Formats: sequence, C-alpha cells, structure tokens
Amino acid sequence: MFKYLYTLSYLMKINDLRPRASIDQITVKVIKLLSDRHVRSKHSDKELWLQEFRVKDDTGDAILVLWEEDCGRVEPDDLVKIVNGYVKPSSNGGMRLTPGKYGSMEVL
Repeated sequence: MFKYLYTLSYLMKINDLRPRASIDQITVKVIKLLSDRHVRSKHSDKELWLQEFRVKDDTGDAILVLWEEDCGRVEPDDLVKIVNGYVKPSSNGGMRLTPGKYGSMEVL
C-alpha cells in the first residue's frame, strides 16, 4: 500500500481568525489605505516601509499590515490572498493580519 504525503490548506475567513494564531490561507478585499509610513526597526537602526490597509470579507473586517517588499503592491479594491501568515491583536480589539517573514501575499 502506498502512502501519500499531502497537506490540506484551509481557506479561512476573518471570523475564523484569533489573535496570535497562524493563517493557513485567507482571501480578503482591500477597502482603503490607513497608513503609509516609515518606521525605525526595534532590532536595528534600519528604517522600514510600513503600510496598513482596512480589509474585509463576507464575515468581518481587519487590518492588513505590509512591510518593505510587499508595500506598494496593493491598492483599494484589490483582492489579496495571504498564505502562511499570522494574526496579531490590535490596540482597539481588532486583528492585524500580515504575511510575515515566512508567509506570502498574492494580489489576485
């Protein structure tokens, strides 16, 4: 008998997300740009590009946080797919999604 190694990627919705959790795969619509700025890194003296967007799907809304190479790729009304990202809690009780260091983002 043969064994097959495969992984199932679960297509998540915003209401499935929990703070400090990983994102298997999620597709969201970009509503608007909230912030476009440069910040200093906590770990080095390097200046980093940061963009924040309001995003939504049919179950809710959240903030999408993009860093450096992902910045400038997204505009309002785009559909964005995030794979292997993660969720951080927001100061207002919401959630902040990001592809992070090991995840990926694709504009559909």
